[in-house]
Amino acid sequence: MPKEVYNHLKHSKARVLSSISIVKANSAWAFFAIAGVDRGAPKWIYLNSLTSKPLVHLEEVAKTLRRRLTGDIENRKMDQAASSLIDKFLKQILSCEKDLLPRKKQRALEEMYIVINYYRKKATDQKKWEDFKFYDKLLKMVDVSAYELERPDLNSIAEAWLDLTRDVWYQRLIKRRRFKPLRLKDIRQDLRQNPFSVEQLQQAFASIPYAQPLHYRVVSAIVGVPTAGS
Repeated sequence: MPKEVYNHLKHSKARVLSSISIVKANSAWAFFAIAGVDRGAPKWIYLNSLTSKPLVHLEEVAKTLRRRLTGDIENRKMDQAASSLIDKFLKQILSCEKDLLPRKKQRALEEMYIVINYYRKKATDQKKWEDFKFYDKLLKMVDVSAYELERPDLNSIAEAWLDLTRDVWYQRLIKRRRFKPLRLKDIRQDLRQNPFSVEQLQQAFASIPYAQPLHYRVVSAIVGVPTAGS
């Protein structure tokens, strides 16, 4: 590896710690395989450009990747342009980590934030400062910085919230009069009027695993790097 490329990767905050394949392309694109948390399933991510939303569904990623890799594929050497592009793609997936979750779990995190923020405000109004600190800690778990080296796993947080609210959701489901899908936000008022105790919340979120940021868990990558002038 050229010295200038080594130095660029050495000082980069977003880096791949595994195998990388660089191929020639007409436009920039990237595929990343990311190790799961706590023996969970790995994630496959495909980015069609530096501004596109990531594709995360396995079949869709595989189909798109096969299209990209058909025909005469030429390898490209690792150089400054390639390492810089990898850095940009990794920063892109860091900025949209929640988008990598299934839509239901994204909504679960959104609802959890709304409800817990309501609890925090009530604790402030009632001057229950210990409760306030606990609710604030939960909110920071959901809204953790993308670059935090030891961070709670968002997938596990969403699962914990869904488990915690399942009985409330089910009770609302059997009582509804109209036949239409019951959304997570439909139980928001129930959770405000009958709040969970601090003890219930502590128990629900006591075993959330922690993990390194996505860019430290990349196990394999294929990056399409445009040649100069393309």
